[in-house]
Amino acid sequence: TNSSESWLPWAALSYRQLSDAAFAHKPSVGKHTGTGNNISDHQDTIAHTDMDVREDEPNQDIHLKRRSLNKQKRVVLKGGTTSVTYKNISKKRRRYFSDLYTTLLDSSWNYCVLMFTTSFYGSWLLFGALYFIICYLHGDLMEENLPSSGNDWVPCIREIDGFASCFLFSLETQQTIGYGSRQTTTKCPDAMLVVSVQAVLGCIIQAFMVGLVFSKLSRPRNRSKTIIFSNQAVVTQRNGKLCLIIRIGDLRDDNFILGTQISAKLLRRRISREGEIYQEMKSLNVTPDTTDESCIFFVWPLDIVHVIDEDSPFYEMSAADVAKERFELLVVMEGTNETSNMTFQARTSYLPQEILWGHRFEQMLLYRRDHNKFQVNFSAFHS
Repeated sequence: TNSSESWLPWAALSYRQLSDAAFAHKPSVGKHTGTGNNISDHQDTIAHTDMDVREDEPNQDIHLKRRSLNKQKRVVLKGGTTSVTYKNISKKRRRYFSDLYTTLLDSSWNYCVLMFTTSFYGSWLLFGALYFIICYLHGDLMEENLPSSGNDWVPCIREIDGFASCFLFSLETQQTIGYGSRQTTTKCPDAMLVVSVQAVLGCIIQAFMVGLVFSKLSRPRNRSKTIIFSNQAVVTQRNGKLCLIIRIGDLRDDNFILGTQISAKLLRRRISREGEIYQEMKSLNVTPDTTDESCIFFVWPLDIVHVIDEDSPFYEMSAADVAKERFELLVVMEGTNETSNMTFQARTSYLPQEILWGHRFEQMLLYRRDHNKFQVNFSAFHS
């Protein structure tokens, strides 16, 4: 190391600047690490005030933290949603209508309930109006032919005296209620045909709406809400190597995730030699690596480790360089819900000021001899 840099703590140096002598300085047991008792003033200028506030106030509301972090410029918010909107899409409504089922699945519950109610009431009113027209044309609604007149007139539909009774007959037919008082006769083939059409159409509407509601309820989208990521990523030494570490945990202890796959990508804005501006997304090598092992044993919180070596985009960066850089570190976890056997995805992102140099995560796992079990302390998850 250069003589001008030898006084700097190892956490303020990039991987390439570190020498064997720098690696000889072991990180202290506490959260901060360095070569001396205190971090130098140079590193204090690099550290960000908002990160210090989060560590000094561990009881601060996590939702307030996430809200303040989401105000910053990022593609993936801390909760996993994206801040990307589309505009000027040609024939958008036609394309969405061609994939109607997916469009309805992505719609809100309020819209689905409204559509569910409208489809049933609309069909009842439509066929009720058809029955009313048929009875009116047949003469069943004339005063002398009403059921209360007591004559021998045979109507198209028995016990029909107005639109209200036609609506009730439509409802009873489509929902197969069948109270027994209203029924069609053989005098009107038109009424018989409409009844058969309504029976078929009612089954289709009910099957479609029930399938839509079931699919929305069974979607594992909310499963990702019980997957949490650490608020910050840390850069520390582990086994003599400089590593970027992110913590991920599952709040459910009775529902394992099958086929877990974890990936990390670095998103940066680049300018080519020709002056073209583009978004570069580079994958990072992380462990545990799903390419080497088909199944990750996700029984307690895991440390996602990226070794900063010659192939890492952080190889040339020091703590000061990271603070000046503009990038977004995307972390994606994908797995299959053991209960529903459906695939879901959890996402988060980290900005440069959310990467803490010279820090390490606190230990969460301990063994309780009195319970003969391992216990995970989630109060130290973000510490």
